[in-house]
Amino acid sequence: MKYIGHELSKLKLLGDSQQDHIVRITDAAVPKNGNSFYVEMDLVEGPDLQKLLQTPNDLILSLKETLRLAEQICIAIEYCHRMKVLHGDIKTSNIKRKRDTGKYMLVDFGMGAMTDQQLRSSLHNPASLPYFAPEEEKGKILFQTDIYRFGLVLFRVLAGRFPLKKTHDVRSQNTLEAGEKKRNDLLSGRLDHIPAIWSAEEKKRESLVPAWLINLVIKCLETDPEKRFADGGQLLTYFNNKGVLPDMNQEPVAIDTDKLLLQNQQLLLQKKNLKQLFRNVNWTIRLCTASGKKSTKWLCIKKGNWKI
Repeated sequence: MKYIGHELSKLKLLGDSQQDHIVRITDAAVPKNGNSFYVEMDLVEGPDLQKLLQTPNDLILSLKETLRLAEQICIAIEYCHRMKVLHGDIKTSNIKRKRDTGKYMLVDFGMGAMTDQQLRSSLHNPASLPYFAPEEEKGKILFQTDIYRFGLVLFRVLAGRFPLKKTHDVRSQNTLEAGEKKRNDLLSGRLDHIPAIWSAEEKKRESLVPAWLINLVIKCLETDPEKRFADGGQLLTYFNNKGVLPDMNQEPVAIDTDKLLLQNQQLLLQKKNLKQLFRNVNWTIRLCTASGKKSTKWLCIKKGNWKI
């Protein structure tokens, strides 16, 4: 329990900071003769991000709102890591938007103070399963674990869903290829979930996700923790400089020009439009007999079904 007590003392210091994007922690301690601990936090009035992304609301956020969310949570993570505090359970339900100010706040601290055994037990929590980083399955939690979970939050906000497993679990040695698959997965998800009621101008604008933001998400979601941002400080620096990290030895993966990204997004949109066209159009084709004479039968293709 000595380790837990040390981590809880750091949480108390964090709670005294009154940082704008971190819930105020009023107390954190291990009860006498107890094998667990408790963390008391202020109640934040307002919906969490999970509810904001459910019907009747849109399943995605606008790019402007996504950037506002990302900046504020990056600031929160940077401050936590500067104070040597791991959150350990970053997910949409632990990010709340204050009703009075509209600011996003990181809430529900305490996972970072758990022992390895307690962390392994938390794997049975179905609410957190979609957010688990690969190292959490081994009972490990790192600064990079917070980074990974933040990347999943951003992916969900941008694409309207979590990454496809077949894309997300890429084991290819080709880093560029793996990054490209994740990029296409994110963009196709966003195109699928852009609300139909948005104007044509809005749809076009909202489909153009900045290349540096996509690269940020991809780097956060690296399977190997060493390939992610090392901590919230690097993450915030990257965000503030829109993809420029001159002090890092390794550049973010799969960095392409905005022109190439735009072409890729246009191709994905064309593919979606062609699929829609195929579903809505009927074709009638006249058949010929083996002798070359025209048959009286007609072939009708409708919504993928062949009829004679």
